[in-house]
Amino acid sequence: MPKSNTATKPRPDFSLFPHATGRWAKKVRGKHHYFGSVADDSQGQAALNLWLDQRDNLLAGRTPNVRTEMPTVADACNTFLTHKKSLLAAGELAQRTFDRYYATCELLTKRFGRLRPPDALRPADFQALRAYMAKKWGPVALGNEIQMIRSVFKFGHESELTDKPIRFGPGFKKPSL
Repeated sequence: MPKSNTATKPRPDFSLFPHATGRWAKKVRGKHHYFGSVADDSQGQAALNLWLDQRDNLLAGRTPNVRTEMPTVADACNTFLTHKKSLLAAGELAQRTFDRYYATCELLTKRFGRLRPPDALRPADFQALRAYMAKKWGPVALGNEIQMIRSVFKFGHESELTDKPIRFGPGFKKPSL
């Protein structure tokens, strides 16, 4: 198919380019990925938003998660934090504790991706997360973080965001002291 002479980037620093097939594209890890029609989105704003949603997974070599009506890791974290914020407002939770919960949720969304459904997480994902955390923290901090992560997903299950409890696997246990 010949390249279209009419489609151009909206600005020089725009992350995506108009592909010959009439779609916005980005080459990542040697492969083209497409983000919608140029004809439907001439300025590329919707395509750019889709790229930003999928960027972390694509750069890491993972298949990007497509937003569905299923709850996501971000939904689980937001539900958990909303509940904890109400406890904070009622004086039943310290600001320092809320800040730790918030940092834990940031870690979860960064490592697993905001759009990934909790039901799609596997024991290998949690084992990799534990290995990442073990490089940063000692045994006490690691044990505390593992417990907080378990609490987020337990709360999500009890709040009916997931149909079944999350399986963390044998590789996501607190360290023995």
